[in-house]
Amino acid sequence: MKKFLGILILGLLWCNFSFSKSMMSLNQYILKNDNWTKDPISLVYVFKRCGAAYFYASAITSKDAKVKKKLENTSDLALKFAHEVLMEQKNIKSTEASEIIDNALDNMILKYSQDGNDYYASTGNYTSNNYIEKDLSLCKGIIEAVYNN
Repeated sequence: MKKFLGILILGLLWCNFSFSKSMMSLNQYILKNDNWTKDPISLVYVFKRCGAAYFYASAITSKDAKVKKKLENTSDLALKFAHEVLMEQKNIKSTEASEIIDNALDNMILKYSQDGNDYYASTGNYTSNNYIEKDLSLCKGIIEAVYNN
């Protein structure tokens, strides 16, 4: 019996049934950084994440060209805002700001993609009922607040 339990526990550890996520949700990040709107680095991080989330959403959207284009445009708006914050509040040159954003964007998209693929493998869905969906929802409100004022 002890041998069976040992094998069962090792098997569960080895198979890892949990679908871990690479990044904490933006909701959690904002809760931990309650002054994120006043800190340029946190502000840039949130908008880079929003840009990455929308870019990822556009990449997995293949059926509707209008929806795909809207997601790409929203990603561009978020990244443009992050770029402007870096230039204006951190006095970084445009080329350097672009490089910072591009490097972070590649990493964030990779993490969204890995988590989305893992979630798809277990549920058949990329962004429903997970942190990616929550990020997209939060980002929608944040981007609308910035560009509709």
